[in-house]
Amino acid sequence: MAEKRWVLWIYVFVLLIAIALQITVGAIAFVYRNQAAEVLGNAWDRVYHSDPRVILDLESFLVSLLGAAVLFHRFDKRQYISERQESEESLLRALVEAHRVEGQIEEARRARRLEREIGNLASQVREDTRNLLRVEQEEQARLRDTERSRDPPPYGTFDPNPPRSKDRRR
Repeated sequence: MAEKRWVLWIYVFVLLIAIALQITVGAIAFVYRNQAAEVLGNAWDRVYHSDPRVILDLESFLVSLLGAAVLFHRFDKRQYISERQESEESLLRALVEAHRVEGQIEEARRARRLEREIGNLASQVREDTRNLLRVEQEEQARLRDTERSRDPPPYGTFDPNPPRSKDRRR
């Protein structure tokens, strides 16, 4: 756990010895398979008759090992469950954060779209203003042209359409 390599190598060495012993015991049991029940029964009886407490100690040691295995499994299961809950919570936090960021991105897109629309509207207003100014200038030019045409003709020329005065006195 502290990332010490030598501890890991000792653990591997012990496991290799345990595996070698299991293979040896298995091979011997296979060779003497017909006599195994008799040999084990005789050994059990000899141990029981010599000291019955040894068998009780042995049984309490097998039970202790079983209890340790169960506790280890439960501890491992609790740790797995707590790690799973932590990972689910962190995943949930990440999803909430992603949703928040997605909302910000969408808001920025909307803001850019509005800026484009405002820019388009401003361009349209400028174009309309230019058109209105042009039309107004043309109208003013037309009015000036019509006022010039109403000026009296120079001396000695004839105007076929004399201007009418608004005030007609009788």
